[in-house]
Amino acid sequence: MVRGLTARQRQLLAIVKTHLRESGGLPPLRALGVQLGGVTPAAIHLQLAVLAQKGYLRWPRGRPRAVELLQPVERVRAVEALRVPIVGTIAAGEPIDAFETPDGSVLVELAQLRAGDRTPGQPGHLYALRVRGHSMVDACIQDGDVVIVRRQASAEDGDTVVALLNGEQATLKRFYRESGRVRLRAANPYYPDLVTQEVQIQGKVIGVVRFC
Repeated sequence: MVRGLTARQRQLLAIVKTHLRESGGLPPLRALGVQLGGVTPAAIHLQLAVLAQKGYLRWPRGRPRAVELLQPVERVRAVEALRVPIVGTIAAGEPIDAFETPDGSVLVELAQLRAGDRTPGQPGHLYALRVRGHSMVDACIQDGDVVIVRRQASAEDGDTVVALLNGEQATLKRFYRESGRVRLRAANPYYPDLVTQEVQIQGKVIGVVRFC
């Protein structure tokens, strides 16, 4: 996609490129207007001036058909990314037996991680899980998403965590401490909370990747 241009400007730029490649110059502005579906020469003149202003072409004064194509200069943001292993599936609903089944990896940009978690530590501290179920939809975690998890054994109230129940079953829920117990709260009113006195935190969710 050509950045900073309207659909009409992108279409005109493509036509200009074709003419320059095939004949080395442009036809009359009226002919360009016909190719764009009946646009007036004045409108073509204006759009060519915009393309020149944005650095896509050079248009010498007094020579409207002597156009030279340029490569626009764009500042490209450096992207920092990590490759995170997908180690299995996590239930967003009723807990399921916890076991690791390696399933490739996912490339995650640091900008995709939650604010405050964009310096996640060593790459080995992260892992990913495929989500199965709908109990966390109000936290923007849907069935089929991949959650990025930072390994840690503790959590703060409100954190979305991977929780291990009775040392056997794992679930994805929000974590809350209560007097003498822990509440694992769903982010979907149709799913009940889980209240337990024995839970092991396997990690905190710091990002979500959606494939669509």
